[in-house]
Amino acid sequence: MEEEITLRELIEIILKRKKVLLFFVTVCLIVSIVLSFFIIKPTYEAECKVNVSGIYPVVGFLGSNTSSVLLNEKTDNNSNFLFETDQIDKDVTAMLSSLISYPYPSVNNIKEEILNPVVIEKTINELKLDPKTYSYKTMKEKISAEIIKDTSIISIKVKDNDPVVAKNLANSLAKNLKDYIVEKNKDYTDSILNTVQNLIKLQDQKIKNTDNPKSKEKLEKIKDALETKYHLLELIQESGIGSQKITIFQEALLPEEPISPKKALNIALSTVLGIMLGFFAVFFVEYWESTGVKEKEALK
Repeated sequence: MEEEITLRELIEIILKRKKVLLFFVTVCLIVSIVLSFFIIKPTYEAECKVNVSGIYPVVGFLGSNTSSVLLNEKTDNNSNFLFETDQIDKDVTAMLSSLISYPYPSVNNIKEEILNPVVIEKTINELKLDPKTYSYKTMKEKISAEIIKDTSIISIKVKDNDPVVAKNLANSLAKNLKDYIVEKNKDYTDSILNTVQNLIKLQDQKIKNTDNPKSKEKLEKIKDALETKYHLLELIQESGIGSQKITIFQEALLPEEPISPKKALNIALSTVLGIMLGFFAVFFVEYWESTGVKEKEALK
């Protein structure tokens, strides 16, 4: 028959082997304290928030009307800011729409640009960080970004062993992300301007080569429509609207407390681990000794 061990017997075994139990608890505590306080470097986290709001202008190339404002922008009278156009202007708009597709990324796509090599490398150079310690690969592991629910705000978090570096990295990344997006927008607008300018030159050539008054009049109206859109593009670009629509909503502050290691939690977990290992050792030793005694008695 199998022997049953009562609760009293279990307690007596633990009290009998309490030194074994205390040994494992003490060892685990010492290891945890040494690691948490002396070995593992503290990690600090700084957070910067960027607000994104329709930074890509439509510039009148999409749809049948000529729109001169950003998506979802409203004027003082709360109506879309549109210019009325005649049929020729509508035809020019349709033609340009088929030639030019203006990029319109989501906030999520802009969030992903925080890990763009251009943004990260510029940040490393700007802060004059050691490229051996702060490479593109290591920086990717330090940076995280997420969109705050139901908003167009991107939260940029940076972890580092130095709280000052963590703060500076977060703020510099946010600024360089803004600069990169605005510059990307400007470059694309420049390419559109060049395209429209070339179309105007072609139209000029057609006007010079046409003797028919009616045809010339129509060609001149088309040229006027193209020039209107060209000047509209210049106006939008010079106004710096793109820069105004991506803003540093909240700069990173100097983190006061490290996010890791969590010393209290580590000590608590190590205590639990020590108790578990201690119990295992206590009952193993008791089992080993009791079975050894029984075997000796059986041999007599």
